[in-house]
Amino acid sequence: MIEASGDREGAQLVLRSLVSDENTRLTLTLEEVARRTERGREAVARLLRVFASARLVREMQEEEPWRYELMHEYLIDKINQITGRVLDATQRANRLLRQYLSNYSVDKTTRVPLTKLWFVRRHADAARREQARGLLGKSLRRGLLQAGVIVLTLAAVTVAAAAALSVREEWEGVRLGDGHTAAVRQAVFSPDGRLLASCGEDGRVILWDFARRERLATFDDHAGIVNSVAFSPDGRWLASGGIDGVANVREVATLRKEATLRTGLASVVSVAFSPGGEYLAAVGNVPDGSRATLWEAGSWTKVRDMHATISVFGDFLFSRDGRRLIFFNGEAREVETGRRLPDAFGEDLSAIWFSVSPDESRMVNVNTSGEVQFADLKTGKLTGRHFAHQDHGRAAAFSPDGRLAATGAEDTVLWDAVRQEKIARLGHTAIVWNVVFSPDGRWLVSTHGDGSVLVWDVPGRAREANFSEHSGGVRAVAFSPDGRRVASAGEDRSVIVWDAATGRKESVLVGHRTRVTGLAFSPDGHQLASADQGGGVSLWDVGRRELRLSLTYSGAESGLVPAYCAAFSPDGRWLATTHGVYESATGRLAFDLIDALHRATRGAPYGIAFSPDGRRMFCVGDSGHVVAYDTGTWQERAAVVIKSDAVAIVSVGISGDGRRLATGEDSGAVRLFETEPLREVRVLGRHAARVKSVAFSPDGREVASASDDKTVALWDAGGGGLVAHVGTHPAPVLAVAFSPDGKRLAAGGHDNSVRLYTRRRTLWGRRLD
Repeated sequence: MIEASGDREGAQLVLRSLVSDENTRLTLTLEEVARRTERGREAVARLLRVFASARLVREMQEEEPWRYELMHEYLIDKINQITGRVLDATQRANRLLRQYLSNYSVDKTTRVPLTKLWFVRRHADAARREQARGLLGKSLRRGLLQAGVIVLTLAAVTVAAAAALSVREEWEGVRLGDGHTAAVRQAVFSPDGRLLASCGEDGRVILWDFARRERLATFDDHAGIVNSVAFSPDGRWLASGGIDGVANVREVATLRKEATLRTGLASVVSVAFSPGGEYLAAVGNVPDGSRATLWEAGSWTKVRDMHATISVFGDFLFSRDGRRLIFFNGEAREVETGRRLPDAFGEDLSAIWFSVSPDESRMVNVNTSGEVQFADLKTGKLTGRHFAHQDHGRAAAFSPDGRLAATGAEDTVLWDAVRQEKIARLGHTAIVWNVVFSPDGRWLVSTHGDGSVLVWDVPGRAREANFSEHSGGVRAVAFSPDGRRVASAGEDRSVIVWDAATGRKESVLVGHRTRVTGLAFSPDGHQLASADQGGGVSLWDVGRRELRLSLTYSGAESGLVPAYCAAFSPDGRWLATTHGVYESATGRLAFDLIDALHRATRGAPYGIAFSPDGRRMFCVGDSGHVVAYDTGTWQERAAVVIKSDAVAIVSVGISGDGRRLATGEDSGAVRLFETEPLREVRVLGRHAARVKSVAFSPDGREVASASDDKTVALWDAGGGGLVAHVGTHPAPVLAVAFSPDGKRLAAGGHDNSVRLYTRRRTLWGRRLD
């Protein structure tokens, strides 16, 4: 019958389930048989019908649910013989429970494993489960605890794995700038023109070395915006006033605070010294109007208060003889008595931001509509009106000789003050707050809403400098060997050395006649080489902030030879530029590279790199060549030319182990070369425009490239392909350099910026370092 059932194993289990562990017949319901055999209800019902029809199993239908048992007890032995190796679930559960109970009677630490506990609790006989209640309870508690530990472990592993996959590498960038961080309200020159003082909305007063463009001191002892600064005529004192109603006075030589003058004003709008230096005047607002207060210079005792006509803005000045105070509406007050005098401008004239010519015969004024007015103070009549600005006027100034004037609003306009004609419009991206001429009239300084303090070359009608940063595109950047400094240079003909940690300028090196295109620190970090478009090469003493050597190339037979790059040999003995190799100690030209490449018909060299061991020098140029020279003999050892039309290789970098070169070119390609032997390996990637600069990371795994397509890209130096773009740049990026530890990246941009990026590891938006 087992064979005829069509389900041999199921039939054996059904018969076996009707026999107890003690070899007696069991009377079970259909559901109980299905549970013990772990078979479906329909399959078990079919088998029971087969055995019932064969009279092996009896169906007892007297009550619901129906029950089943073996027809005869003698069938038990036959079933045991046939199904001896087949146990139903209950028998297996009972057997397991007996084993664990036996062990538990000897060792009370015995527990039923959680993997078997469910089976035992579901299938074992109720009587046996009751007998083992204590063991099963303890087993359940420990099993749940173990399961919890496993779940927590799995969760921790899952989170750790997810975290590992979610760790991202990001480059956090800052734009290097030194100076004001908000709008600069005013700037003034010291009488000798050596110093410049500025103040602004960041609450700072900054004293600058004008020639060096360096910050000498920063004073932040005002509570809020500082509106005005003034030098005494002898240059001894520097006064400042702000919205805190305080006028501070410092001794310039020692930078020591001399006096804190509580003016009683709600806000000090302007401060000025009398022409003879006897008095300091502060003008500002009081609850019922405006007032001027005079102190005796030196003793800083108050002399008097007097009425003043001024608002939250506007100018005032001392007359040339020092006897009058003149306010922006022409109101005049006698300094000695404070009494009202006849108006200085006449009935037909008024002013907002004004300046009076040195001989006090003329006035220039710019009003809130941007209209510029010229007036004859002798007649009290306007002599010219010009709608020169679109924004509110905020500044006006005469040159020391009275021949020029400047006005400021959305930009700065330079005027021929005699003819009352515009000479030039000097633009910047932020509004103008103040303009002032240097005592010699050579320079014009404008201050702006973005914190810039700009210097304009008056004869050249061009921007010369920005005290906060570069005033032109940055074409070269370099880290010092210890990573503590970043040097940058570019279109404004200056070299700036920055403190890499604080972003503050350490020095500004001035002397190049045209834009600087190459920079390199010496291996000991004590010297800095800079090369310019005019062919000039300068060696600077970094510590002393002064020029040590100026190198002039004399090898070419015709005209000017630009210098595009600079590189020191690892031992510091040689300085290589576009012209050739100089002895860094003496400036002697040891190898004429221009002549060597000219004889080999290879064009001009744009980039140079020394191997780390100093035995090879590699140069790239506008004819698409890569040439290797032996530094012992200066003989050419190998050369490769890119097989492409009109490819100019602009830049070159070498890996730390000296085994690979990276180049950037006009076509936008970044190529990888092996150095031994010299050969091209692959194109790492491509920019959409010219590649201006490339640099290897110190570990040699990545190559950074800067491009005219306004991106800095990181490439995988091993297999090629883009790793990441670093930062977002609003203009072409002209230079890039890695720090010695590889954690930072400096980039110079056409937007005058030097940006310093720091490599950070983040997890779910949070920094790990």
